[in-house]
Amino acid sequence: MPRSIINMLQLKMMALFLLLLLSATSNKAFSSKQIRLEGFYGASVHKTMEEYAISGVVSYMGSQIFESFYVNWQVDTMQVYSEHFDSININPNILFEYQMEHSWLPEEQGKYELKIWYSGLNGNDPGITASDTIHRVVEVLPDLPQKQMALLESFSSINCGSCAIVAPVLREMIDKDPEKYAMIYYHPMSHEQSPLYLFNPKDQDSRRDFYEVFFTPYAVIGDVYQGVSQNVDPGLLHIDQQRWAGFTLGGHWHVMEDLLHFSVEGDILVDLDNPDKDYRLLIAATQDTVAFDSPPGTNGESEFHDVMRFLAPDANGVRLTANSFSESFHLGLSTPFHPELDTTKISLTAFIQEMNTGEIHQAARLEHQQPDPTFAPHTPVNNKAYQVFPNPASRQFSILPTGSNRVDRIRIYDIQGRNWLSLEQPGKTIDIRQLPSGLYLIVLEADGAYHRKKISVIR
Repeated sequence: MPRSIINMLQLKMMALFLLLLLSATSNKAFSSKQIRLEGFYGASVHKTMEEYAISGVVSYMGSQIFESFYVNWQVDTMQVYSEHFDSININPNILFEYQMEHSWLPEEQGKYELKIWYSGLNGNDPGITASDTIHRVVEVLPDLPQKQMALLESFSSINCGSCAIVAPVLREMIDKDPEKYAMIYYHPMSHEQSPLYLFNPKDQDSRRDFYEVFFTPYAVIGDVYQGVSQNVDPGLLHIDQQRWAGFTLGGHWHVMEDLLHFSVEGDILVDLDNPDKDYRLLIAATQDTVAFDSPPGTNGESEFHDVMRFLAPDANGVRLTANSFSESFHLGLSTPFHPELDTTKISLTAFIQEMNTGEIHQAARLEHQQPDPTFAPHTPVNNKAYQVFPNPASRQFSILPTGSNRVDRIRIYDIQGRNWLSLEQPGKTIDIRQLPSGLYLIVLEADGAYHRKKISVIR
């Protein structure tokens, strides 16, 4: 046999060997990730002595029928718990929701690492993993509120027939319990030149890019669910709404002289001094209904509901850090208001989101009020810069700066917004004997920034 033919056969055998090796390596790598996490229902904040359910939804990425698998979890180095789910019998890429019978009951405050992994796929040995390991740090605290609202963010298109079908279904879910559920509808398909998109391209693009949305209809419920809107059901909203929260949230807004003024306050219960966390306060202005005389797209829709008009102060939100806030926050902010918008059709929804995971820790609607002449807009400042002592007080209180900060002006308002006291260049001790008993808001002005404190006056 000629040497050239031998060499050619050797090359073919070598190529075949490399192909088989590559195939085996690829199958091995793929087999370790045949089960994909589609959503985990456990939050990163939980309350002591309350059961933490191990539940979520997965999909099988192989080519066979998804028959059975093991769910395994462990907290720190404690006991590993496993549960076998069999008789699943669904096709690949179909979502499977599970909840383990054994739950975790954290007894003490602290931070714990929860690990979850899947193994024993379709009758394999339970020791053979079939997924990546999920790592979640859970901050356990003794006193936590539950979610005030669950927020559904939806992405739609005026040229998408499925969008026109699914939009009323989602809206019906929200309308059944508007006190607990809220929705923000985005229309981020820039190529459509939709009037809904062109009204505010920047904020539409921002949320689309944040969630990496490239098709519609698409829906997101924090970190509980992200995917096609058709798979959203009331159970997912209920799961998110029942979670414990690391914040409380509330506030109000008004429009005056073409400016939107909003005041947002809340309690901070989680540890902000964590470099792995990026908590942001975002405020979405949505219009109840945007109607057109004729459909602006091809799917026949001429009325659109819960449409995002703008994010305030912008799509980046206000970052909540340990350097700026301690146990609470009170922000008074202003942003230009679009004069063509009707305030009677606008709602403002505030929410706190952890940007690295997408988890929404709290959400609430802000109350629309009449213009407030006492409103003092300011950028976020160091709430630790001043303390008010004693609180409650009866005759006087002291302003205690943490450094060399001085106060240029002080104003005191009651809860009706009436100004009881205004002082320029005040001293450190403020006489309040003329104030009746009640709750008051102290506004400290220093170097052009505003600091707000609450004080109770008792007699």
